[in-house]
Amino acid sequence: MKTRRITIIAAIAALVFVGTSCGNKTQKTSQEEVTTVEQSANRGLEGYRNTFPNNYLYELGSGDKSTATNNSSLEEYALLSFFGRINYSFKDRYLLEANLRYDGSSRFADGHRWGLFPSVSAGWI
Repeated sequence: MKTRRITIIAAIAALVFVGTSCGNKTQKTSQEEVTTVEQSANRGLEGYRNTFPNNYLYELGSGDKSTATNNSSLEEYALLSFFGRINYSFKDRYLLEANLRYDGSSRFADGHRWGLFPSVSAGWI
């Protein structure tokens, strides 16, 4: 099995802007962009036999020929992802985060290899 995964941090722009308006109201924002590339090739070979004459023989050829089976497999896939995140904080109490992910995968159906996956979250402390 051979799997390669590469994560490229295109720009972790931890840009923090601190400003004041209306007295003591502080606002902070940060953003992050990341690219991920993944490729995998899995190859398998399998053989099976049953009814060995004793427990000390581990060779596949020592088992009963009538129970012999074999199998092989090959699986390959690739994934390319781009995603970004923006965080916003108001007075370090009210939080907002927006994420946008754009994935291309060989596992998606033909004609639909790319997908856009947005998300938003909010909270307060």
